[in-house]
Amino acid sequence: MPRKCPPELQATPLAAPLMFSVNAAAGGSDDWVKAIGGVDYAYTLELPGGGNSGFDLPASQIFRTVSTFFPAIRVMGEYIRDNFA
Repeated sequence: MPRKCPPELQATPLAAPLMFSVNAAAGGSDDWVKAIGGVDYAYTLELPGGGNSGFDLPASQIFRTVSTFFPAIRVMGEYIRDNFA
């Protein structure tokens, strides 16, 4: 069950399910690290898609994406530090 998105990320609706999902996906590297590598916590942060090939974000959306993505990394790091360090 995804946890509530921190207030800092309320403007990015996909941040909560991507940051705090606790379910295995379709065999991503985070699933492998947790299952085979034996680590307790594995995370994957995914940028929004766009363009014709899915993840080739148009240049006009790069600044907006980076402006919301880097704060998400900061909040995630603080959460890990505060709860697991």
